[in-house]
Amino acid sequence: MDKSLLLRIVSAVCAGLVLLGIYHFFPIQGLVFICLAAALLSLREFRRLLFPGMEYPGALFLYSLIGLGLTIALFIFKTPALASFCLSASLYFSGMIIVSREKISNERLLKDLTLGLFSFFYCILAPWLISQLIPLPHGAAWFLFLLLVVFFGDTFAFFGGSLFGKTKLNPSLSPKKTVEGALAGILGSLIASLGFWYFARPDLSPALLLGFGAVAGAVGQTGDLLMSLIKRVAQVKDSGRLLPGHGGVLDRIDGVLLVCPLLYTLATLVH
Repeated sequence: MDKSLLLRIVSAVCAGLVLLGIYHFFPIQGLVFICLAAALLSLREFRRLLFPGMEYPGALFLYSLIGLGLTIALFIFKTPALASFCLSASLYFSGMIIVSREKISNERLLKDLTLGLFSFFYCILAPWLISQLIPLPHGAAWFLFLLLVVFFGDTFAFFGGSLFGKTKLNPSLSPKKTVEGALAGILGSLIASLGFWYFARPDLSPALLLGFGAVAGAVGQTGDLLMSLIKRVAQVKDSGRLLPGHGGVLDRIDGVLLVCPLLYTLATLVH
C-alpha cells in the first residue's frame, strides 16, 4: 500500500476515534465543542490563505478580530445569527476600506473583501448551523449523517476515480479528479443515505433522503474543488499541516462545510 495512502487512513481512523471519544463522554456538549473547534481551526487556516504574510498587518488584525468576534457571538453568547453576520460584514467591509491606505492594490482589496466575507459564512456560520441541530431530537444522528454522506462520497470518489477514472472533471482546479470518480462519489453518498434511513430514521421517506444524498454528494465534491480554487489563488498546496496525510482541517472538511446549510434545512423541515 502506498505510504501516503496509509498515512491518510491512519490519520482518519485516529480522528474518528477522537470524535467517538468526545461524543461518548460528552454527548451534546462534546459535539457542539467539535463544531466550535472546527470553526476556530478553519478560520485560522483561512486567515493563512487570505493573508499569507505580515505585509498587511492592519488587514490581518481586522480579519482576525471580526472573525473571532463573530465566532464568540454565535457559539458563546448565542446572538441572532443574521444580525451578527450582517454586522460583522459591515464592520469588515468598512474596516478593510480604511486599512487599504496601507497601499493594498484594488485587485488585492477586492479579493480580500470577497474571500473574507465568504470565509465568515464558510468557516463560522456553516458549523454553527450544525451546532444548532445537536440539542434537538435526533441531533447526534444528523451530525453523524453529515459526516457519513460526505466522507462516503469522498471515499467512493477516490477509489472510483483510481479504478475507472478517464474523463477529467475540472483539470484547471484538480487535475486528478474525474467524472467517473464524481459519479462513484455520489453513489457513496446515496449508500450513506440509505444506511441512515435504515438504521437511524426509518420514519423518514427513503426517497427524500436519497434525493438529499444525491444533492449533498455533488455539493460536497464541489466543496473540494472550491477549496482547490482558493488554494491555487493563495499559491499553497495545503491549507495547513494539522492532519498528517490530509493537510489542514479545511482540506478534510471542505465538503462538509458546504453541505452544512443543506443538512440544516433538511433537518429543520422534517425534524
